[in-house]
Amino acid sequence: HVSETIEGSKEFAMHVKGMELPGYDPRGMKGQGLTYALSDRGGCHVRSNTLRTELLGLPEPIDRYAYEKKAQMVRNLQLTYATADCIIACLFGAFAITPADYAEAITAATGWDITEKELRTVAERAWNLSRLFNVREGFRREYDTLPERLFSQVSTAGPSKNQVVDRLSFEKMLDEYYELAGWDKETGIPSDEKLSELGIEKISH
Repeated sequence: HVSETIEGSKEFAMHVKGMELPGYDPRGMKGQGLTYALSDRGGCHVRSNTLRTELLGLPEPIDRYAYEKKAQMVRNLQLTYATADCIIACLFGAFAITPADYAEAITAATGWDITEKELRTVAERAWNLSRLFNVREGFRREYDTLPERLFSQVSTAGPSKNQVVDRLSFEKMLDEYYELAGWDKETGIPSDEKLSELGIEKISH
């Protein structure tokens, strides 16, 4: 990306894995920061998006400035969004339509007796395959991060004025996520046990 070619620009470039961030500042929504960091394609809000949870409080209120419980929240959102992608459903539907609704719709449309749990496994398999692709291309834990400015410069205006992403708390969220996902905490690579559970043949890395 450009910040690797223009001297002195790396410290202020606003990107994750080479993709620029969308219009939602994670200093005011800590879970959104984890969403950006873990996205397979970079700073993206369509691999999961915490607006519904951290701002609207749905399905239940959560402190948008807190770091606790955000790893589980982001993982659940990722799998919900991956489900929508797998069945080619509009992501805006995820604001109201649940994975259980999707399972019921697929059963009605295809005659397959698919459960919500089975649909989640499909989504988790897709998410891990995408991760393995990135691993093969050289991505590791150190790429699951945020622009330096979000860790060092406070927000200057609005309801989130003076907020910043605390680096240690962010790394703890990442540890918690890896544990939930069954990925190695040091490298971010899916474990053999997780891949076996999902029926995925390990891709060489």
